[in-house]
Amino acid sequence: MAGPRALVVGAGALGTVYGAALARAGADVELLARRPHAEAITRAGRVIVEGVDGRWEAQLAAEWRPQRGRPADIVVVLTKAHDTEAALAAIDHVRDGVRAAVSFQNGIEKDAVLAAWCGAERVLGGTSMVGATL
Repeated sequence: MAGPRALVVGAGALGTVYGAALARAGADVELLARRPHAEAITRAGRVIVEGVDGRWEAQLAAEWRPQRGRPADIVVVLTKAHDTEAALAAIDHVRDGVRAAVSFQNGIEKDAVLAAWCGAERVLGGTSMVGATL
């Protein structure tokens, strides 16, 4: 059985690390990132992560145009909090297939915004204890 499809929305440094970890665990991951970052990942076809568990790589797809985002079972949100609603509106075409959505953003409203987009029954509470740089 193929792994779940995941879309990481707002894939800067931290989103890329989470996306790579999901890919390493067997998910089919697409990052929705700023254009230069998405194009660099597309050219390389992978990212290299250096962390406490050593150096490893993960194959990832990346896109910078939200309307081209692939369907996903899992959505992970890591945009800046004030950009969340617009980012989610731009990926409305994936909402119906989402089984779980999680935000690792700062702030107390993040889960409510996510629930308004896909329904509270699909929202997982999340917090991040990870840091990252590109």
